[in-house]
Amino acid sequence: MVCILQISLSGCQDDNEQLLEKEFLGNYTYTPEDYYRTYDGIADSLRSDLLIDDFTDNNNNWYVTSGQQGDNYCFIQGGNLVFGSNITNSYLNSLSLQINTSLDFEIEASMKISRSSETNYNGVIWGGDFSAGVDFYTMMFNASQNSWLGYTEGGNYVPWQDFTTGNVNGIFNENLFTVRKVDDTYYFFINKVFIKSETFLPFFGNQIGFKVGAHNEIQVDYLKVYYLDL
Repeated sequence: MVCILQISLSGCQDDNEQLLEKEFLGNYTYTPEDYYRTYDGIADSLRSDLLIDDFTDNNNNWYVTSGQQGDNYCFIQGGNLVFGSNITNSYLNSLSLQINTSLDFEIEASMKISRSSETNYNGVIWGGDFSAGVDFYTMMFNASQNSWLGYTEGGNYVPWQDFTTGNVNGIFNENLFTVRKVDDTYYFFINKVFIKSETFLPFFGNQIGFKVGAHNEIQVDYLKVYYLDL
């Protein structure tokens, strides 16, 4: 199921030797968590694809429009998903993807802001459910180079990391957002830099996709979802 929504919310010892070979720095022994907190700490060979979308076409059936008119628009062009809002409302564009959350997984999206007349937030969303409300997890950023990490539940934003400056690149520049779940812990990265960890919470639902802020436009280069064989 593909979903497009207008939103208005308030508050804005693993034994895998390939991965965990012991290293020493002075008297320090690296732990599994040190690897999980390092962007390149997990070998590509330990990833298996669940969803890879580089937007060369619309084979995953995203919501698209015929142009840039109307309150919102979305189309695929030049290997990007172009998603915009022309009014003072934010929008979500998502599809349904069943992720087995009992397994370890990783979600990664590369995107940039290509138009912004306001400092509203854009980003990647996952674990969403829109059947009775607008509940989802998200990593967001805006043209003022601020980021926000957390979730929405019952119409309110709940921060894991509140408004933070300096983690993201400015308008027209790509930003990379990575969500890594290992055991019962999330590890979050922006532009390959570890931001923070949080206890994993159950998904609200299966919706995954993107949020565009009011009077903003984003261009998404890719969305990737992997299982991690740790």
